[in-house]
Amino acid sequence: MFWSHHAPPPRRPQRVCFCVQVAVFCLLLVLTRPDRDSVDQQRAVNTNTPPGRPLSLFYRLGYLLSVALEMAPPTPTGSRRPQKAARNSEASGTTSEEANAMDHQEQSPSFCPQLLLDLPDVPLLQVLSQLSPKDLFAAGRTCLRLAALTRTLPWRERGEIKLKSIADAMDLLRVAAPLEVVCIQKTKKKIAFQYSGRPDPKGLVVGCLDGDRRIHTTCPPRMLCMEMPTFTSEESSSLIREVAKTAKCLEVIVDGLDVIFSLLKNASWLELEHLVVLSVHLNRKQIPLWPQELVLPKLRSVFVDPDSDSAYSEGSLKGLHSLLRAHSKQLDCLKMYSNKGRQLLVHLVDDGLPTDLRRLEIKDLNASDAAALGRIHGLKELNINLDIEFKLLQQLCTKLENFFRSPCPLERLELHGFPPLPLHVLGAGGLPSLRCLVLGESYDATYPSFLSYVGTLRELPAALAGLPGLRSLILCQASPRVLQEVTPAVIPALEVVVVLGDEFWYEESLLVSELQSLVNRAPVPKMHATYGHDKMFSRHPVSETEGCSLCAEASTEAVDALHQHLDRRHVKLDGTVKYVKV
Repeated sequence: MFWSHHAPPPRRPQRVCFCVQVAVFCLLLVLTRPDRDSVDQQRAVNTNTPPGRPLSLFYRLGYLLSVALEMAPPTPTGSRRPQKAARNSEASGTTSEEANAMDHQEQSPSFCPQLLLDLPDVPLLQVLSQLSPKDLFAAGRTCLRLAALTRTLPWRERGEIKLKSIADAMDLLRVAAPLEVVCIQKTKKKIAFQYSGRPDPKGLVVGCLDGDRRIHTTCPPRMLCMEMPTFTSEESSSLIREVAKTAKCLEVIVDGLDVIFSLLKNASWLELEHLVVLSVHLNRKQIPLWPQELVLPKLRSVFVDPDSDSAYSEGSLKGLHSLLRAHSKQLDCLKMYSNKGRQLLVHLVDDGLPTDLRRLEIKDLNASDAAALGRIHGLKELNINLDIEFKLLQQLCTKLENFFRSPCPLERLELHGFPPLPLHVLGAGGLPSLRCLVLGESYDATYPSFLSYVGTLRELPAALAGLPGLRSLILCQASPRVLQEVTPAVIPALEVVVVLGDEFWYEESLLVSELQSLVNRAPVPKMHATYGHDKMFSRHPVSETEGCSLCAEASTEAVDALHQHLDRRHVKLDGTVKYVKV
């Protein structure tokens, strides 16, 4: 038998009975599975096939029993029973009468073994943690207490659960931990649901949710992807109202704004912070306006990705205006795609944008939208991601140079995409308030010199000379040659340098050496430099790393760059950093 290796000492029936309870409980899970597959049918079809999902529970039973043996409940007094062999010995200090009394107490009703569900919360979840997500889901549907535990103690990093009915999805919400991300897609196919505590299976989630000003985290979100042909039936409406109670991020993949408005108005999205609208058609002429008195109380970020094949209509643009205008007092971040030069920002900047918008992220920026940047007042952070033809780059650079030379309170600038934007557009003496510059991985030092309209890292020292207030520099890749040319005179205020990688793998040791040299020659004695996310260099002793605000800032910027700019989303980092005093 399995437990021959864990044979209990004589006269310890409590552990044996406890193991039987574990076995019975696991058998109960098999009998109450939602799909109720037939074990007999699987055996009859092919006895040599690997065990099906119901049978897999029995193959895990041995492990569950061994865990249960180690976690057997204590006696009611809170201590383990003494060994029988020591009771009658002189060393034990007990008389024969006391030993007989203890034996009698073990056999009394007060020593009736506890049920498996009488275990404390965390040990119970540990015992059942070997179950697959679907089996744990089935257990929660059977046991109300376990359902409550899985909701209050989230079982992150579990596998995916695929469901085929709204009823199963409603049951899942009673068992699973509260959702953070909800993805709703209208489809002509059958109803399909997918719950995941792992990285986004569809690759749609831009980041996870936390209290930071940017959307990133070190662990994946709990999300539910829902594909339904209609959202107006009573069942689907009930499900949407349920998921709206806890969702912090909503991703919608539908045709028109009218459907999105209906989803938002027919449920209470009281916790919603981020709205992501993907592949929306902005060519519909008859779109109802968003009621200005209806405000989602926590909404602070909107991402709009219009369908690239449809032109914009006045009706759809007015509908989008109305949504943004109703939340203009609380929105601090807007992300958008300017697909195929459709100039979405031009249409929104006058009416729909908050007057004090803090952050703007725009992909596929064109010259017309670049000219509209100057009409946004109070912008503090700008993320530009290019995807433009070479022949149009010069016109775009002219518009951006005019914007950067004009007075603006920009504090953070992120440049990504291809072709890389020439750094001379930042302008000598321009952007006096810029504190952080992020250059994406398209910037390197290998472009031919005759491509004068393409940005390279060779321009970095000259660009830094025109940014005297810069205190943070984040490079997705760098070369030792470029860092050698950065002199103390061009970095008077630089405190944090983050380099995520090198252009060529064989240059890593040289790059690390140049980062250490940069820290040594920096005019700011407290400069911190980070390579990757786990190597940090500074002048202060290792003992002072804990509680150092610059150590924390450099680490945060490195992790954020990994998640956002190198597309390593939901990478779980252990937080360990190798610190080197230079």
